[in-house]
Amino acid sequence: MITDNTSSPKLGHQLSQKEKELDLLLSRYNITASESFQNDLLKQLNTYSDSFKLKIIDFKEPHVISEKGFVSTSYIFSLEGSFNGCLALLNKIEHNPSLGSIKHLNFTKKRNNKTNADQLYVEVILQKNRGL
Repeated sequence: MITDNTSSPKLGHQLSQKEKELDLLLSRYNITASESFQNDLLKQLNTYSDSFKLKIIDFKEPHVISEKGFVSTSYIFSLEGSFNGCLALLNKIEHNPSLGSIKHLNFTKKRNNKTNADQLYVEVILQKNRGL
């Protein structure tokens, strides 16, 4: 017989204690949620970039705005690669709501005079919102 412990007050208390322990551990090592998220985002981008044969060209410092009890953080990064590869990566990001939402895309095609080939770049602004 399988019992459902999800509504158990004891389990809720245990999860609450575990959350407090993890918060204490993160604060001890001066890791904030935004730094942790930024690292997670970079890991995801690296994984997606490898699978779609893209390069991460630039990852700028996050832009943070606090307003009316909400914190909005914008992550700006640039990729280089094929159009289909860029779209596939962007699709992966869109279908992973924990990463945030794409607010802006800027595709640019530049000619590399050394190789005499066109290169495609995309600048992405990814926004993550959270309450205070």
